[in-house]
Amino acid sequence: MKTWSKVIACVAVALVFGACGSLLSSVSSSVSSSASSAVSASYTAGQSSGTALKALYAQYQADGKVDMANVQNLVNIVSLVNNVKTVKDAEKSSGAYTDFVQGMVSGSSNLVNEVNAETVMNGLTSALSSVDTSKIDTAVEKGTSAVQSASAIATSVSEILSLFK
Repeated sequence: MKTWSKVIACVAVALVFGACGSLLSSVSSSVSSSASSAVSASYTAGQSSGTALKALYAQYQADGKVDMANVQNLVNIVSLVNNVKTVKDAEKSSGAYTDFVQGMVSGSSNLVNEVNAETVMNGLTSALSSVDTSKIDTAVEKGTSAVQSASAIATSVSEILSLFK
């Protein structure tokens, strides 16, 4: 949990100082070409991640924390984690990665945008790609919030969501 806190703190500092590389320039330049071509699996995964992130952020804004007793939040966390895993090893310049980011921008209704996309992606891939969601999957299936690692996951997601304040 402390490692995630450090990662998220670094991400927050990068966001504050506007440390955003050229990822979004390549993303922005290829948005129109992606719209005319078939939607890739990476784009769809990014879109699902953006939608989940947007829903988690809305709940976080309302309550000031990620409510791990809310089954929909658990579903959104599992979706976010599983979709981020699809690009965790992809090169930032690869088509799969840029498609994922484009999808995330779209799915989040621009909550993720040109200013914060690289920072958000770095935070998500660092913090969430190693999360074991088996306990959350079980909790979602049973419709319960009995998750042993809920505190650590909620803290990590809360820290990521605080980037949007």
